[in-house]
Amino acid sequence: MRFGSVEVLERVSLELAGGEVAAVLGPSGSGKTTLLRSIAGLIRSEGSVWLGGRSIGDLPTHERGLGLMFQDHALFPHLDVAHNVAFGVRELGWSAADVSDRVEELLDLVELAGFERRRVDELSGGEAQRVALARALAPRPALLMLDEPLGALDRRLRDELAAELQQLLRVTGTTALYVTHDQDEAAIIADRLLIFESGRLVADGSPATLWLRPPDAAVARFLGHRNVTDSILIPATAVDIEPTTASSPRDGEVERCRFVDGAFQITVALGEPIEGLGWLWVRSGSGIEPGSKVTVRPNPELVHRFSPPM
Repeated sequence: MRFGSVEVLERVSLELAGGEVAAVLGPSGSGKTTLLRSIAGLIRSEGSVWLGGRSIGDLPTHERGLGLMFQDHALFPHLDVAHNVAFGVRELGWSAADVSDRVEELLDLVELAGFERRRVDELSGGEAQRVALARALAPRPALLMLDEPLGALDRRLRDELAAELQQLLRVTGTTALYVTHDQDEAAIIADRLLIFESGRLVADGSPATLWLRPPDAAVARFLGHRNVTDSILIPATAVDIEPTTASSPRDGEVERCRFVDGAFQITVALGEPIEGLGWLWVRSGSGIEPGSKVTVRPNPELVHRFSPPM
């Protein structure tokens, strides 16, 4: 996919199994949204798109059997909740009875039973997002694509809805591509992470595999690791740390200690570099005062060495 002379997607090739949920991650401008828009047919790209064994690349968007959900909800303000959810299936010609049953089923699934006649401008941000999700799921799309659907919500609500969305996608057996910039959100929701950089798919694997064994230093840094060189990764949770009164050159001094996301993040300046690292960032259940002398011991079983480039 090119915009003028700028190549936005470069030879991206991937396949999803039925019922699989994959999160598309990457920095701004890496091609995440362009990928979804290309699959949906909202923009034209080179290559092909196949769904359920048939090519859909020449079909208009409304004939591709896809569901789309965006951050801004795009609910119809003149319709109540029930009619918003019913919109897509009514357009497909479902009977009134089938439409009513589907609306009732989905509002129950998204925990909005009783909201059928509620005006959408009376909904909270989380409720509006649930209605948008129910509407996207109503026609039973062969593939649901979600572009930063929780990005406008506060942290607490995002975490809550991410867990609910993960369960809902599995209960309904929905195949989904989920674009987000939030790695924690992606790990909660997805079976698989697809990491993009400058229009290329640079990593593909389960959240646990990519976190513990990223393919290279760039992916490791993108995922939030800090103890990284071009050849090695030492996860912050893979380092034992304890105060010491000894003076081994492998010891260090605590420069900073703060409590972040349920653990102490400790920055240690090393007396002698470890694998080329002059500092180590350590996550620990206990805090240590800055200025304290400490011994750090990376667990060799958890240290990851990157494969040399081919």
